Amino acid sequence: MRRTSEIVQTLMKIVEKYKVDFIVSELPHYSQNAKSAIMIGVVMGILQTMSDVGHIPIEWYSENDAKKALLGRNSASKAQVIAAVNQAFETTLTGPKYVQEAVADSLAIYNVATLQSQTLKILLR
Repeated sequence: MRRTSEIVQTLMKIVEKYKVDFIVSELPHYSQNAKSAIMIGVVMGILQTMSDVGHIPIEWYSENDAKKALLGRNSASKAQVIAAVNQAFETTLTGPKYVQEAVADSLAIYNVATLQSQTLKILLR
């Protein structure tokens, strides 16, 4: 519960600081162990509750949605996703491998949302 509270407090600070009015998120589809499965469920619940209570719309996209929009196919390695994100966003992700993977995943979800979300298209005008 301590960790859940930390996550909620951190997210609330971000929402307030940046005046978040729309959320896009990856919809997790598996976990590597029971502990991570529990935390995935907790974080999904936190995000959906924040959306509902804070009246902040949220849209969920799958990893396959993101890969298809970025690479034109559902199957790709983490390295391929990182390379495609670097190209699409004209950047070079640096840092530890797990950070590069997390940032690439986030940008891939943002990318699919910019292509598919009618709400985000309106907000980005």
